[in-house]
Amino acid sequence: MENIALVDLFLEGLDTILENVFTPLYGITAFVALWRYRRYYDTALKFLPIIFFYTFLSETLGLLIRDYGFNLLINDIYTGNNSLPANIYHIVFYLFFFSVYYYFLDRPRDKKVVVAWIIIFVFASLYNIYKESFLTLSQVYAYVAGGLGIICCCILYFIQNKRLTGKWCNKRDLLSWISLGLLAFYIVYIPIKIMKHYWALIGEYGDPWSRRIHLSVLIFMYICFILGFVKMDRILLKRKSTV
Repeated sequence: MENIALVDLFLEGLDTILENVFTPLYGITAFVALWRYRRYYDTALKFLPIIFFYTFLSETLGLLIRDYGFNLLINDIYTGNNSLPANIYHIVFYLFFFSVYYYFLDRPRDKKVVVAWIIIFVFASLYNIYKESFLTLSQVYAYVAGGLGIICCCILYFIQNKRLTGKWCNKRDLLSWISLGLLAFYIVYIPIKIMKHYWALIGEYGDPWSRRIHLSVLIFMYICFILGFVKMDRILLKRKSTV
């Protein structure tokens, strides 16, 4: 019984740490991105500080809606439901990073892959809106399509690094760190997202470990972003595309 109590106490402490760390981490990442802005201001990454500040504000708004009953719209059905700001945020987030990889990938065929994923994401988003309410429900089809597209883009970028430098990941390259974080997050979280959707359909709350894993990999992703800004060299002008 004593061992069980210790485990419960540990898990309670872990949950407290995870729940209170990730939102401030968004803000820290945004400020670090501003600190290093001169090193990438003239590339497709120039909007990163805006994206990170938007992430911080979107998450803060989501917490106000979920935990304090803040209502964006007049109808009471939206009280406590943070799906609308989350759905808008994910569209902006995915399209931004698709544009980043389109810019940095140098082979035309890789750029075509990015365009294909943009099209897939747009159609998945439209289908999701047709099937489920954009205002009140998480857009799972769009989220999964966008996440798979990001995974593909990260892999293409690592392959490009290997081809050009002999290394999969360059510790002085900001986008290598960003890709590492994004790749780890979406590989882990997409199955969780699908399971959460299934649990919602059958009326179950799901496994508390899914939340712990979700927040852990989210924190890992943003630590990768911060390390990327800290370690990065000045990003040179984009290379010309090669066959």
